Order: sequence, then C-alpha cells, then structure tokens
Amino acid sequence: MNIRSRYALFFIYSNYLIKFARDFIIPALPAITLSLQANATHIRLSVTAYFVGLLFSRFLWPPLADHGYPKQTMQITAGIFIVGTALCYTAQSVTMLLIARFLQGLCIGSLPAILRAQIHAATGREGTVKFLAHTSVITAWSSALATILGGYIVVHAGWRWQGSLLILITLVFLILLQYCFPKVNNTVTRDEPRQFWKPYKNILTNRDFYHYALPYGCLVGGSAVYFTQSSFIFIHGYQLSAVQYGYLTLALVIGLLLGKLSCAWSIKRFNAKHILQFASFLSCLASMSLWLLSLTSARHLTLILLAILGYFAGTGLLMPLTKTLVMEVNLKYRSTASGLIGVVSATLSAVASLLAAITPLGLSTMAILLFGLSSLSLITSLL
Repeated sequence: MNIRSRYALFFIYSNYLIKFARDFIIPALPAITLSLQANATHIRLSVTAYFVGLLFSRFLWPPLADHGYPKQTMQITAGIFIVGTALCYTAQSVTMLLIARFLQGLCIGSLPAILRAQIHAATGREGTVKFLAHTSVITAWSSALATILGGYIVVHAGWRWQGSLLILITLVFLILLQYCFPKVNNTVTRDEPRQFWKPYKNILTNRDFYHYALPYGCLVGGSAVYFTQSSFIFIHGYQLSAVQYGYLTLALVIGLLLGKLSCAWSIKRFNAKHILQFASFLSCLASMSLWLLSLTSARHLTLILLAILGYFAGTGLLMPLTKTLVMEVNLKYRSTASGLIGVVSATLSAVASLLAAITPLGLSTMAILLFGLSSLSLITSLL
C-alpha cells in the first residue's frame, strides 16, 4: 500500500471515529434523560460539553504533530479517548456524563486536523481539495451510519452498549496506527527552538486565517444546533423512533456529499472567494425555507428534509476549500493551522449548542438559529 493510500485509510477511519464519537449518542439522548432521571436541558448540554472538548483538542495537540510526532500524538489522544468513552457509557449522573463527553471531545478532535496536514504536505492545494472531496464519498456516510446504528442499539440493547462498540473501533485504530502509519519527517529543523506557542502567533496574526475560518465556523456551528435539538424535535414532536430518526440523518449526509463533490468540480473553475460566498448564501436560503415551513400547521417532513439537505450542501461546499486554504496561511505549521480552524468551528459550535440547549425546543427555534449562523457566515465571507 503506497503512502497516499495509507493516508486515505487513516483519514477515512479517523473521520468515522470522530463522527461515531459525536453522533452515536444523539439518538440515545431522550433515553438517557429517562435513565438518569435528568432534565432534558442538562442532557442536551452533553452535546455542548463535547464541542468544548473539541475546541481544546484542536488547540492543544496539533503543535505536537508539527514538531514531528503525528503518530505518537494520535496514539496518546486515542488512548485517553477510550477512558472518556468508558466513563461516558457507565455514567450514573449528569455531572459524570458531561465530564466524560468533554474528555471524549478533548482527545479525539485533533485526528483529522493532523492527517489533513500530512496530506497537504504531500499533494498541495488542488490535490488536497480533491482528496477531501473524493474521500467524502465514503466519509460522508459516517454521520448517518452512526445515528442509525446508535438508534438500533438504543432500541434493541440499551444506550450503554454503544460504548463497547466505540471502544472496539478505537482499539482497531490504535493497532492500525502502530503498524501501518507512514513515516514522516520532522517539519521543524533541529536547530530551531521548539517553542510550543510560536505556531499560534504566526497563524493568529494573519488576517487571511479569519477570512477562511469564520465563514466555515459559522456554518459548522449549525450542525451543533441540529444535533442538540433535532433528536428531541423528531422523536418527541414527530413521534419517530430512534431508528427512524437515524435514517433522517441521510438528508444531512446527502447534502454534505453533494456540497463536497461540487467543491472538487468548482475549484478549477471559480474564484475561491466566490465559492465561499455562494456556499454561505445557499445555507442561508435553506435555513430561511426551514423557518417558513415551521410556520405552517401541516407537517411537511419531506420539505423539511430538503431544507436540511440544502443547509448542509452549503456547509459541504465550504468544507474542503476552507480546510485547505487555512493550511496555506503558514505551510510550516500545517497541523496547527488545520487545528486552529477547528478551534474556531468548535468555539462557535459550543456557543451555538449552548444556545440550542437553553432555548425552547421547536423547529422554528432551530431554523432561526441556523439562519443566524448562515447569515454570519455570509457576512464574514463578504468582508
């Protein structure tokens, strides 16, 4: 297996792992509320805790990878993730659940960022955009698979059994890391002082970083809103089972997939800035349509799913391009730049998830939050 194929294997696997860590538990949230005899708002905050963990993960670990230790960094984080997962699915209180979800996010969030940096070093801008878009044909289904499989486990075995499968998947990843990960060269020369904070200064003082990171972060924040509220809206409001809710995620997946493949097609044909603006506008239009649908008395589930598909098509169109462009802000510290766009998106996602957790449940509330985030994305892409 050549190096490109190995990176594809690890990138796809890491994407499935991080999506399973995030989405596996989503169909179980109503069941966890009953199991722990907790308030639904407190259980929804577990989504926020996970995104806060992602924020710190993408800030903390990538510089270690930039200093020549990508394999060791991923081994450490995956190992601690197993501990967080065990604590999450054996939690007997809301407090333990929140701590465990934070620990999960803290350890797993940096994996794709580190791998994107390795891919960019090997293939450049166009190669990376196409790589991210083409691998999305496989990775895009991870969210749907996680929620569908998670729903089946909740219905037929109970939510705590989800943790066993998640730990097994992580153990396989650790074995693959040990025996199959390509050897990499240190990106920092030996005579250069290894200053942990230097990469942050070089990237965060560059205006271009914010031009790419903010539109992306705002749209990704919409996914946090969706995952915080949607299971309660569709399972309680529309009387769907956890399994049926899992299948609804296909709209999200198809939207992301269409957007990412469109990005691969458009990268040679259109200006990058125009692609960013169109992606934000598409999500803005879709969220407005979702809000209008929420005002009608009839439950147009098909139209609602089409609006959700449209929002995530805009998000998917933005993803490969912005993730590639931020790494070109400073080529020496690709992993750090790739991680920092994750910090921006995780920060906005945590704030958006918190708002979604404390505001009243409802399709109109979710649509308004999505519209606000997509509008901010459009405004920042125009600046």
